[in-house]
Amino acid sequence: MHKLLANRVIRDFLAIVGTATLVLGASYTMVQQSTRLAVDDLPLSTAQTMKIQLENVATPNEVVPSQSINLRGNNNVFAIVTDSSHHVLASSAVLDAQSPLPPNGVFVYTSAHGTDHFTWEPSDGVRMATRVMTYSHGAD
Repeated sequence: MHKLLANRVIRDFLAIVGTATLVLGASYTMVQQSTRLAVDDLPLSTAQTMKIQLENVATPNEVVPSQSINLRGNNNVFAIVTDSSHHVLASSAVLDAQSPLPPNGVFVYTSAHGTDHFTWEPSDGVRMATRVMTYSHGAD
């Protein structure tokens, strides 16, 4: 081993390979992180726009798109508006013939903090990035 490392060509080769590995690993990590952060952009902007509209006296049916999206096999953006009792007021999402709602703990957290974002799997094979926000005007 000592003789191998004494060879200048071997040392240079190992230095180049080591540096290339670090650069490629860092590049991969940056791209992966950027992609993960960008996943929340569309749900965030959609939720913010809807919140503003709902707080300015729009009704849930006016804000939520009328075309239903079957979440099984479809990654399009959807919206679900609920009242403070978690009753669905309007929804553009359907999963197994109903509007999927996140676990109750999400609503508890969102009530305390105003917003929450997470990924969840409401059914096998259906995974989604989700943004939940409270709004001050509603049908409560």
